[in-house]
Amino acid sequence: MLKGETIVDVQKRFTHIVYHLINLGKIFERDELNIKILKCLDRSWQPKVTAISESKDLTTLTTTSLFGKLREHELEMNMMNDQEHEEKHVKSIALKAAGNRDCQESSKDNDEETLNLLTRKFNKFLKKRNNKNKSSNRYNNKKFNDFNANNYSYFGCGRAISKLIIPTMKARREEQARNLRRRAKLKKTYIAWQDNDVSFSSSSSNGDK
Repeated sequence: MLKGETIVDVQKRFTHIVYHLINLGKIFERDELNIKILKCLDRSWQPKVTAISESKDLTTLTTTSLFGKLREHELEMNMMNDQEHEEKHVKSIALKAAGNRDCQESSKDNDEETLNLLTRKFNKFLKKRNNKNKSSNRYNNKKFNDFNANNYSYFGCGRAISKLIIPTMKARREEQARNLRRRAKLKKTYIAWQDNDVSFSSSSSNGDK
């Protein structure tokens, strides 16, 4: 049996050789042909060869029947090999999927850890900023509250600034109102004076004539 040959290939080659030998006058016994067939198989067939040798009578078993049993065993072996290959393929896919899942979970864990770190940093930044704003507001409020006009005197006169500012503004508005009334009165006087002067000039001109 050559490497990579099937039982069908072995049967064809074996039958061709035997027929040529028979045509040349060689005579074979049935058990002799069966033993030659079993001995020509490779080592992977050894369990099956032992089983056939122990369970079958090689003197009554035809070569056709022997090759038939070998073909059945070959089909079973091929099915088992295909099944094992498929199981290995499935296991390989499962291992790859598990590896990818582990990588994804690891990547997901790393992403979550990075996100948590960024979140903590951002919260720390916001907290620091809020504390800074609160501190600034407290400082400004304190400065504003500390400045009380009633607590300061004006040029050492002993009077509070708040008591000086309001009367001064009131006096200024009153002064402006008086100036406006004075200007209006002067304007009226000037207009009346112009009217009288025009009337006097007209009267003088008529008398001269």
